Amino acid sequence: VNDEYPLPENYSPEITVYNSVSVNRLAEKGYIELKTDIKNKFGKNLYIMSAFRTPAEQLEIIESGNEYAANVYSSEHLTGLALDVYVMYHAGMGFLESDAGKFVNESCHEHGFIIRYPYYGEETTGISYEPWHIRYLGIETATEVYDSGLCLEEFLGITSSYQ
Repeated sequence: VNDEYPLPENYSPEITVYNSVSVNRLAEKGYIELKTDIKNKFGKNLYIMSAFRTPAEQLEIIESGNEYAANVYSSEHLTGLALDVYVMYHAGMGFLESDAGKFVNESCHEHGFIIRYPYYGEETTGISYEPWHIRYLGIETATEVYDSGLCLEEFLGITSSYQ
């Protein structure tokens, strides 16, 4: 999902609510396992800052003046498969200052997620590095993407106007 490949206006993912956060049903188990792994390894809780957004919520973010917000149907948050995560006192780029953040960036594929906007992919994705933004693909595909060393667009062979 990006400006070149937006979701159709009638897109409707299967959303469930986990700890008062709306997420795609497909991503829920992977997130719970990732959160549990981080708690067991580092004694920290992994939180979701942002997950599923309706088109109206995405439009509100855009209209608030957020220059980094994706266009309404180009936001992966509309799928419910994208999660912005953090641990207490470590959000945004500061997420990488925590052991949990480093672990997420190195190992989230083991739970079915990728770093959707990796540090090496800005030219291809058009989005700066976001170490907190994970995207659920399933363990097998996430591991293939991770092992390839490519961002998702490159892995899928998708070209965009960013290149």
